Amino acid sequence: MATKIVISKVSEPYADALLELAKANNCVDAITADVNDLLTFLTSVPLLASYFENPVISMANKKELVNTVMGSKLNPYMLKFLQFLIDRRRIAFFETIGDRYLELVYEFADIKVVTVKTVVPLSYRQERRIIRELKEFTSAKEIRLIREVDKSILGGLVIKIDSQVIDISLKGQLRQISSSLDTAGPMAKSVMDTAILMNALIGFDSNDEYSYNSCLLYTSPSPRDRTRSRMPSSA
Repeated sequence: MATKIVISKVSEPYADALLELAKANNCVDAITADVNDLLTFLTSVPLLASYFENPVISMANKKELVNTVMGSKLNPYMLKFLQFLIDRRRIAFFETIGDRYLELVYEFADIKVVTVKTVVPLSYRQERRIIRELKEFTSAKEIRLIREVDKSILGGLVIKIDSQVIDISLKGQLRQISSSLDTAGPMAKSVMDTAILMNALIGFDSNDEYSYNSCLLYTSPSPRDRTRSRMPSSA
């Protein structure tokens, strides 16, 4: 844990520098695409990360590999940045630097990255509805949805926005019920509020042939009933 914190602190100024470099040269989109591609590439080829981490391999050999494998595919400023990391012996931290850069660039562009966990894949219409509601909830200009399928939640969905987790899964509701057996009134209200929210986000839509896959286990008001709150209160 302590090592991760140190790496994160070391990586922070490099991520800041990369964003400033991208903004100064009007190539934020190109650099962001390169960072995403590099992170995917490093994940798919773990031996490459091990190569960069190996202190026995010379900086010249590491630069040669970067130029040979990635040189023609990367923005020139991205290539220079990787060579700079090699010179500073920080290339092994690229994954952490890249992740932090993406967080910074999303903040800069007013983009929220939201993870949505469901039992079955969401249909296209369900995704559009969730994105629409999350834009309203977060006031973000754009929502980047990360989809995860997790059968252990039993039904419903779990939404993660930054450090905030909104658990409206069946598993979460059952956990709440089991710990609140002596408070039936508040428990019933909580379950009903969840049902309303669930239906608003991924409930049945007569225009969506896949909406019955949403795994709702109850009936609730129409998602078009705008008189009810459709996102959790801040309380």
